[in-house]
Amino acid sequence: MFKNILVVDDDASIRDLVVLILHDFAGCERVDMAPDGMTALEMVTAKFAHGMYDAVVTDLDMPQLSGEILAMRLREMGFKGRIIMMTGHNERRTGNPKSLGVDVVLHKPFKIEDLLAALYG
Repeated sequence: MFKNILVVDDDASIRDLVVLILHDFAGCERVDMAPDGMTALEMVTAKFAHGMYDAVVTDLDMPQLSGEILAMRLREMGFKGRIIMMTGHNERRTGNPKSLGVDVVLHKPFKIEDLLAALYG
């Protein structure tokens, strides 16, 4: 079970919904939020000293730092947790998620079960 998860999306309503799902359906103890990739990167960097996030759920398109670049930088930093990328774009836009260090790509809109399967699958 994942205890600490970071949700990254520039759309507050999406962030809030994903956090609600993670608390109510996945039983996560702590879910932090970031409005963009740069803030998320800073939060993960700060967590290295105090324990790591178990997973990062991020949007693909965001201001300042995209989900693609965030995933690559997290892996370069040594992040071993799951990275789940959410996107409203088709598969051609997301390319090969494994090459970015992403474990699963969820296409919006997705079901609660899809997010849970992405986390625990």
